[in-house]
Amino acid sequence: MNFILAFIQLMLIFLIVLIEYRNASTVIFLWATLLVMFGLPHFIAVLTQTLIYPESVYLKASLFVILFNLIYLMFRYVFKIIFGKFEVINCIKEEIKNNAIIYNQRKESLRLLITLILFFSVSIFLIIKDYGSIYNTSWGLIYTNSLSAYSLGFNIQSISFFTKYIVFATGGLFTYYFYKKDLVKSFLTAIIIILYTIITRNRILILPIVIPVLLIFLLKYRKLNFKKVILYGILGCGVIYIVYALRLFRHFGDLTTFINTFEFESFNKRLFEMLLSGDGELGLRNVFLYFIYNDNNFLNFNKGHTYLRLLFMFIPTKYALGLKPPDFAISMGSAWMGDFTNNRFSTHPTLYGDCFANLYWFGIFLAIFWALIAVVIDKIIYKSNLLKKLNYISIFGSMYIIVGRGSVYNGVLLGTISAILLQIMYIVYHKFPRIKLTSKSYNL
Repeated sequence: MNFILAFIQLMLIFLIVLIEYRNASTVIFLWATLLVMFGLPHFIAVLTQTLIYPESVYLKASLFVILFNLIYLMFRYVFKIIFGKFEVINCIKEEIKNNAIIYNQRKESLRLLITLILFFSVSIFLIIKDYGSIYNTSWGLIYTNSLSAYSLGFNIQSISFFTKYIVFATGGLFTYYFYKKDLVKSFLTAIIIILYTIITRNRILILPIVIPVLLIFLLKYRKLNFKKVILYGILGCGVIYIVYALRLFRHFGDLTTFINTFEFESFNKRLFEMLLSGDGELGLRNVFLYFIYNDNNFLNFNKGHTYLRLLFMFIPTKYALGLKPPDFAISMGSAWMGDFTNNRFSTHPTLYGDCFANLYWFGIFLAIFWALIAVVIDKIIYKSNLLKKLNYISIFGSMYIIVGRGSVYNGVLLGTISAILLQIMYIVYHKFPRIKLTSKSYNL
């Protein structure tokens, strides 16, 4: 029975990936993440009997995932009937064939690129000012000294605070300039994002370049066959390697230490040891299993804290009059560590585990929420112009991957702020100049 349920959950996730691929929906990034981070490793663990918990735990996990997926499929279909079908990727494929559409947005794209360069330059300036050199930076130092949202104001440090959101909001420039055949600006966008990721060691910052690269393949290959499945499998392995490499990169401390001690063979040996031992992203499903094993018998569980926090997203906790619950990722981290005095360490048990930890078995009904989110986001992207479409996919594709690994609140917060900043930049760079131009024409 355990093997059968593990196989069914895998097939259901794979089926949803295929359906969303044919739907040309951006939510495919969420389901591809769940396939890689839960579906496949969970099935392999059951198949090979490499279990770290009793079989009943794996059986319950499979059952939860099956029910969640079935509810998602049902309501995804219902919402598609109610709200319509928005084939985002197919729409983009048609628009990039039209050179007029691409060239009509060249001014806005250049202004966005200049904004990215400005924010990146300010951040690097502040890093050099604080640490003497980018070679002296480390993940721990930057994380400890990062500016709190409570400290924001009209100062240069606040510009640096928003840099990561600008990176997500402008990642689509890589794809835009790629199809515009302006490879210099396309690679400049990529280099800025990669350098910022390397300097800050923040792994999620690589996503605004990973998503556009994957999008290029999704646009090129719309008909799926065995060869394309193999190709996407290779791309998936490449993404996993990059994520693990960036995680291992953090462990070296500052850049100087990394440069002086790096050996390719030793680095890869350590990387594959992490990969095979279940350390890192592919081991997050074990946190979900741990919650099942302990029947969610932990402080702050079963209260829907993640989703309550989303309701009060833009209200700082200390101003929420006690209505905004504590960071549930830290509550899950405390449960995983067995230390409820912890107020810093957080963990993420994949989206499935987060749903289970939030609402126990009722968490399967959160599939309705995510089915609705898929439709809403696709509609927002579909109704936008080409440049905004590409940048929205950078934003929401990244958000989906972060949510898939179980960092739901952080993923949605990052996606929301980045989308708002993109809209603000679009108004400033697109609408205001037109208003000014129209006024001059009227006066004439």
